[in-house]
Amino acid sequence: MGRLARRVGESGAGATLKLVNNMLSGSLTAAIAEAATVAEAAGLDRTAALEILNEGAAGSRLLKSRLPKMFSRDFSPNFQLELMEKDLRYFLALAQELDRPAPIASLVRSQYQAAKRAQLGKLDSCAVFLQASGERPKP
Repeated sequence: MGRLARRVGESGAGATLKLVNNMLSGSLTAAIAEAATVAEAAGLDRTAALEILNEGAAGSRLLKSRLPKMFSRDFSPNFQLELMEKDLRYFLALAQELDRPAPIASLVRSQYQAAKRAQLGKLDSCAVFLQASGERPKP
């Protein structure tokens, strides 16, 4: 699945780290989606915004892969939204079990839950953009 193999702890630690990774990925994707809706509403040139944001402080592999999909309305699944919502749910259960607050993950999960209720679950997780923008996918 990944390029890097490391021992991260006892049995099950890899699954825990996967939840941590997916919580961060889901949270960043939701933040990118929110930013993309504002950039579009402000009438910014999508190509220029993408280029500049990729070079700015928020530039990341995730931004480079998710923002173009959002701008082009390409929600073909790489990682389904409903799977991201499930992993966020599991992350929150783990945080509760460990008695650690997770307000950001909780808020982000609510965005994915709403998107899933809006029948976006089979689309790519970046379809959370549609939830943030109020758009519906084109048939």
